Amino acid sequence: MTTWQAVSNSEIARPILPFLIKPYLQLGAGASFKSENYLELIWHLHKHHDSLAVEVKYRDSNQWQSMPIVESEKLKIHGIKKHYRYRAIMADMRFGKAAIYRILWRGYTVFSAEFRTPKGRGVPLRFAVVGDLADGGSAVKQVAHRLYNEHPDICIIAGDVTYKHGRVSEYLKHFFPVLNCDANDAEIGAPLMRSIPTAVAWGNHDVSIPKGDRDRSDERRCDLFGIDLFFRQPQNGPSVNLKRALLLDGDNKKYKKIPKSIGDDFLRRSNYFFQMGNAHFQVIDGNAYMNWENPELRLWLSQSLSQADCDWKFVVVHPPPFNIDKKYWCEQRIRLLSSIFEQHGVDVVFSGHSHMYARTHPLRFGAHAGKDGRFVQPDGQVKGSMIVDHTFKSGGRAPKGPIYVITGAGGKALGDDHSPDLHNVPNFMAQVEIENRSITVCQIDGKNFHLRQITSQGEEIDTLALSK
Repeated sequence: MTTWQAVSNSEIARPILPFLIKPYLQLGAGASFKSENYLELIWHLHKHHDSLAVEVKYRDSNQWQSMPIVESEKLKIHGIKKHYRYRAIMADMRFGKAAIYRILWRGYTVFSAEFRTPKGRGVPLRFAVVGDLADGGSAVKQVAHRLYNEHPDICIIAGDVTYKHGRVSEYLKHFFPVLNCDANDAEIGAPLMRSIPTAVAWGNHDVSIPKGDRDRSDERRCDLFGIDLFFRQPQNGPSVNLKRALLLDGDNKKYKKIPKSIGDDFLRRSNYFFQMGNAHFQVIDGNAYMNWENPELRLWLSQSLSQADCDWKFVVVHPPPFNIDKKYWCEQRIRLLSSIFEQHGVDVVFSGHSHMYARTHPLRFGAHAGKDGRFVQPDGQVKGSMIVDHTFKSGGRAPKGPIYVITGAGGKALGDDHSPDLHNVPNFMAQVEIENRSITVCQIDGKNFHLRQITSQGEEIDTLALSK
């Protein structure tokens, strides 16, 4: 039960709490956004503090609404000083309202930020997608600045959130100081995370396990899998038999530590879906350990998409099914899901992994089994038949098949061994841009969808319009 109180006049005093990570917004484990509005607020403190409170106020009101702090957890992570993670549920909020939240300690405000509550059904929605971000370079600071200035209602990171191994220490050094800093400046970063909810797809660098860490065992959590520690996504993924759902032989043996470290139920968190505005977002785990030939996984994906009662359907998965990256050309396992995307009317599939921007024509693909009965060949390729809709024009008739967008130009540079041959671009590809760091910004207004690819400097390099 929530209580309301008038705005206090005691805001002059502002004690300082020892934040390791300042507050940031997440969708939360129970988010659906269909009938109720719900976000979670997370922050990390060097030391434990009692008497903390969280309150929310709409911009057009003078009343503060109290929100419960539901968790305070001591974290013991290898190589990281012991600290505390706090989590507060911000529920029972009105849809699409400009608001402010504040954290109080003993009645005094110690942190506050503006945000907008998630959009309800039928309301115009603006979202941004970008992958392959925080490598410690200057490019991600410009990208964070551009993301913030585009004012999305939600930001979705298409995997490889931070480099090189998704360590907790790498998040503390490369990610939060840039994407949750106090200033909005292209040379510093932006206060993005504290004001805009962020969702993530799990990429290969988010779960990579260096050889020296594979057999480490002590009383502390390993300094890996920061993506599972820092992000709170809807926990509505598949409940399946792990032995059948995971491929942990051969080169994939290195991933055996994942369930041991973060739990056998991790697939419920690395695969999930949510609705916002008039859009259904399906985020799936495309890493090499996922057996997307498994009927249980495919059934979960098919049912999730079929039950979506939205005009627009989007999928986010880190490795792109259709790629022109010279090094990643053979990584085609996500093509196994193309028929499901087509069957359930997915409009756009967003990916990262390749550090470039690329967009396909609308296309349909049917996978063919090899001589051994497997669809994914030893080199990673998936053979099949492809039908490309070359006659589709942006803003014209409905496309025949999903459009696949690679938006992995978020910060990590494109290496020479990945650069495609731009003189021999496959006929399924409509646009390619490899020179700039860029983000994808999308606007939904009823039956209309508009995509813009924007460089970190604010220049538009591609557009796409769809109507229903």
